[in-house]
Amino acid sequence: MSKQFYLDASYIRKAFVKELDKSVSEYIIWVRMKEAKELLDINPAMKLSELTEAVGYNDTRYFCKCFKKRYGVLPSEYKNQRK
Repeated sequence: MSKQFYLDASYIRKAFVKELDKSVSEYIIWVRMKEAKELLDINPAMKLSELTEAVGYNDTRYFCKCFKKRYGVLPSEYKNQRK
């Protein structure tokens, strides 16, 4: 993106943080977790491996760690709460 707009990458990162109050990586995780929660709301029977892949993660354990950090429960616990 920095090459396309002829801007320094660090400038873009700083502008991103200033506008959204979170880093690019934090924003990406936030979007992925939001999508995961929405997918579980739509289809609570979705397999954890399918969910992990659907939101762009390769490692189910890391995905679960991120989900718990964001929502306070593991995806499996969230699924059980939705039933």
